[in-house]
Amino acid sequence: MSSLKENTVFQFFAKRREKDIVCLVPDCKKPGRTSYHSGNLRAHLKAKHKEQFQLVERLSSNIDDSENSEEDHNVASNSSLAPKRKNFEANSSSISGLGWNITISPENIRDKVEGKAKEIRDQVKKDVKNRLVSIKMDCAARLDRALLGINLQFNKKGKIQLYTLAIIEVKKSHTAVNFKQNLLEVFGVFGIKLWQVYSITTDNGANMLKTCRILAQTESTDDDEEEETDIADRLNEEELIRRMKEGQNACEEGGEESMEVRTLLQGVRCSAHTLQLAILDALDEPGITIIAKARAVCKVLRSQTFMAAIRLAGQKKPIIDCLTR
Repeated sequence: MSSLKENTVFQFFAKRREKDIVCLVPDCKKPGRTSYHSGNLRAHLKAKHKEQFQLVERLSSNIDDSENSEEDHNVASNSSLAPKRKNFEANSSSISGLGWNITISPENIRDKVEGKAKEIRDQVKKDVKNRLVSIKMDCAARLDRALLGINLQFNKKGKIQLYTLAIIEVKKSHTAVNFKQNLLEVFGVFGIKLWQVYSITTDNGANMLKTCRILAQTESTDDDEEEETDIADRLNEEELIRRMKEGQNACEEGGEESMEVRTLLQGVRCSAHTLQLAILDALDEPGITIIAKARAVCKVLRSQTFMAAIRLAGQKKPIIDCLTR
């Protein structure tokens, strides 16, 4: 919109003081006005002075044309922005047919997010159909909220594909039965059959390990807690490879999962978490105290008494490690 000085409608009015506007058109029957807003003044010209109103319209049109030509020149000189603008215009025009006159609102954003999420889910369903997949699962608690993360990995044309299937807020107790139910619900959303899952990677928590066991079993189990089976009781490498091949053949043939193929699923302990536990156990040995002493020194140096001197010396703040990491 043109500024007040450029707007031609103000040429037909004079402002003597606040709320005292006079129409300068000769023989005006209602020359007194109270608003100096251009819209009100244009409405007065349109209703009372047709000739002057048409003149204002022509002059305004000429100003708009000159501004548009200048904008076109700027766009042409920066042609690299054209594809981005075209893409944005195409996306924005899909919202209620508004084109560039789009209002960003929670409703519009929600619709776009839901549509994009459905598009991704449909693509994942298509990619994992009749294909062996690997699942990663972990649960974390922060500020009295527990979240369960579920990731999917599979091989597509020689490349590893990784998707985050869900981040679920866990409001029930963290038992293996509840985790199993969460997994099955997510599998149902993405059309993943249990026989397609050949491994589930988790940490060494008893509830996580039991979740893998009860999923791998071919018949329902009771809710009694049982000790973790020894790793030696798992399938050896040759047997696992053989069953993976059988599972892949079943996928390609499109047959129903058999009892033997169902037992393909194996729980895999996260190697990083296992290494962390091994290191913590080693550091707990009575003869190893250097780490504990270094941690105590860092705590003292991080206090306000010493931090002032450390900053004056231009040194960095001492780093204290995380006990479990």
